[in-house]
Parts: sequence; C-alpha cells; structure tokens
Amino acid sequence: LQRVGDLNLLDNTTVIFTTDHGFYLGEHGLIGKSIIRDRFSQAVPLYEEMTRIPLIVRLPGSRGGGRRCNAFVQPTDIMPTILELADAKDPGTMHGRSLVPLLTGERESLREYAVSSWSITHGPRAWRPSTVTTEEWSLIYSGQLIQGEGYPATRVVDSVSRTERFLEGKTE
Repeated sequence: LQRVGDLNLLDNTTVIFTTDHGFYLGEHGLIGKSIIRDRFSQAVPLYEEMTRIPLIVRLPGSRGGGRRCNAFVQPTDIMPTILELADAKDPGTMHGRSLVPLLTGERESLREYAVSSWSITHGPRAWRPSTVTTEEWSLIYSGQLIQGEGYPATRVVDSVSRTERFLEGKTE
C-alpha cells in the first residue's frame, strides 16, 4: 500500500490480497498441503487450516483501519467483484457473487455456507476431498480413493492411518 500511495494511485486503485489455500504446519499430524510419495500425490482432508484463507480488500479512497467481515466468501467471488468495481459486464459464466455489498456495508452476508474442494482438474474419477462449512458445523469428506489407477485406498478422514503402510498405498 505504501508503494501504491507513493505512486499517487490510492484514490483509483483497488488492492486485493488473498491466496489459493492454507498450509498445514503440524495440525492434525500434517505438514504441507498433500502427502507426496514416489509416483503419486495424496490429497489430505480439508480442515479449516487449509480452507480458511486470507482475503483483504482495500477500495480506492479508503482511509483508516477499515472493518472486519465474517461472511462466507469464496475465491470465485473475486472476479464478479472486480467486474462490478470496474463497471464491466458479467459474461454470464461466473458462479461467484460480487463482494461489493459486503465491502460497502450494504449486506452482512452473501451465503449460508462455503464449499472447499480440490480442483476438478485432477481427472474425472480422481479422489477430491471436500468440506462444507456453516457457522455451526463443518462436514469434512475425504472419500475413497480409486484402486487400480495409481491411487492408494484409504478410509474416511479420522480413520485414515498416517503410517508408512498408508503412505505406500496399503490399508491397515
């Protein structure tokens, strides 16, 4: 922000800071974002440490400390937000919602829950851990990996054995 100010752009520049996912630092016995072993990468359950990511938005002309909003928002909301701030048209292909009503204080929330999942680019039958979070609970689904396609079999989240046998693709 200091550099944006030095360039005299604070009054006409929106700054958005975020990331695509968190990183386990020992929580739940995990380090990183996946278990990588030999020829495969094993996705890990999407606990809050992985799914709750920073999102900081500074609108043009903002002064002072801003405000904190606890609404459920998702990365897909960033593009509709940018388009609305730029007075550009939605091409009709977006699934997110503009955050502008939250940023201006016009609304307190946009949705009742948030969904987190690994990318669908991992193949049509690949295992995709997913999490659905509301204000009251989180459903953390880790599913079943497909045998015979280079993926090891596993059990649901908390019954997963994180031993060498599991990492080698054997169930216990």
